[in-house]
Amino acid sequence: MSNRFGCQNMVDPIIRVLIKHPKDAYQNQTKVNEQSHQLHYFGIPDYEKALSDYEKLVGFLESSGVE
Repeated sequence: MSNRFGCQNMVDPIIRVLIKHPKDAYQNQTKVNEQSHQLHYFGIPDYEKALSDYEKLVGFLESSGVE
């Protein structure tokens, strides 16, 4: 039986990835500012940079054939 998710080993190619979008995780910069301390972040994440980094990561994964 083939698992549709999980990490079976550390050497096979990545086939499928599940990533939470920053819009769903952070919602907006105001929310990040309000919650960063209680979530024990080291500093306050930059919401716009998170959006940009997410798009770059997804683009890289897609260009590598990852679903």
